[in-house]
Amino acid sequence: MGVNLYNQERNLDPAAHEALTKIEKPKKRIVYICSPFAGDVDGNTIRARRFGRFAASENAIPIIPHLMYPQFLEEDDPEERKLGMQMGLELLRKCQELWAFGNQLSTGMAVEVKKAKQWKIPIRYFTTDCRETGEFQLRNEKECFAYRKGRCKILAIEKCQGASCSFLKTEAEAAEGRKKALNRILSLDKETQEWIINKYYKGNMSLLEEGSE
Repeated sequence: MGVNLYNQERNLDPAAHEALTKIEKPKKRIVYICSPFAGDVDGNTIRARRFGRFAASENAIPIIPHLMYPQFLEEDDPEERKLGMQMGLELLRKCQELWAFGNQLSTGMAVEVKKAKQWKIPIRYFTTDCRETGEFQLRNEKECFAYRKGRCKILAIEKCQGASCSFLKTEAEAAEGRKKALNRILSLDKETQEWIINKYYKGNMSLLEEGSE
């Protein structure tokens, strides 16, 4: 039923119209979808779409940065991954809630959950089949392929950042990332391939080919 813009005397009554409109059309929550991406990228992408659809069915507006930023940022480039995380966190500031999906926090998820807690943004936890559950655990930094006795063999830092590091990946996740990067590079023209290999792999394509096997 529509809202009548006029009162009983048939005079224009914008205040009443505005009040009734707010009752009829409750404001939707903007929710940040927090779920894994690295590793099983194809599977995680499909699941993230399902989580977004679930949020929409719950009368929420989902924000899913890891479905958007990989369209133009390289997940396997530490600097571009860091940029994507930073932009995602700026979006998180604008959200009313964070919804985390899965049974364990990935590294990127851990950063997002930590910030949500810091900014006092309510957090809800869901299983992969969208059933609400309790809080789940952080990943162990010793699972990371780059972890070496408290240090990182990849990033130029003095000390391992632990579960808060946005670059934490298991050996399987790192191998999947290298395979994906190799396929992307091979799809480009020869000149661009050479430029990427020289810039990011010290001119040695075998470093990437061996790691993707």
